[in-house]
Amino acid sequence: MSKEKLLQMQIALFFDEIENRPDKLMDKIDDALEGIFDQMPTILPIPPDAPPEVPNVIMNSSNGIYNCNIAKSRIDFSVNYASSSNSVSVDIESFIDKIRLFATVVFSYKNIVRFGLVGQYFFRNPDPLKKIKSKYLKTDLGELEE
Repeated sequence: MSKEKLLQMQIALFFDEIENRPDKLMDKIDDALEGIFDQMPTILPIPPDAPPEVPNVIMNSSNGIYNCNIAKSRIDFSVNYASSSNSVSVDIESFIDKIRLFATVVFSYKNIVRFGLVGQYFFRNPDPLKKIKSKYLKTDLGELEE
């Protein structure tokens, strides 16, 4: 069986209160990460009654690897290794270094009440249906009661 393949890593930081001007973080984050977001940022005119999770600011790198979405209630930073040829042998230390810079800027600007860290992996398996069934569909459930 072949090795696992890391496709994407994402960190989400959730603010303690609504940020009415999420665009204020844009330049600070880009400066801290040494200009990795080299495409023109998208700033969306979101109506005030829209859910606070909807991103107002979207920043991307031209190579498609880096992405940052800033909403009124959260900020997400993603590294998409599927866009690069390095997706099999990923330098996790590089991701951690970028997270450290990213988090330092956000923590200096906002109070964070929780965070999420998500990794998306790919595993090659000769019988994926059998693997999914054995992992998620248990046939021996024992005695069940209503």
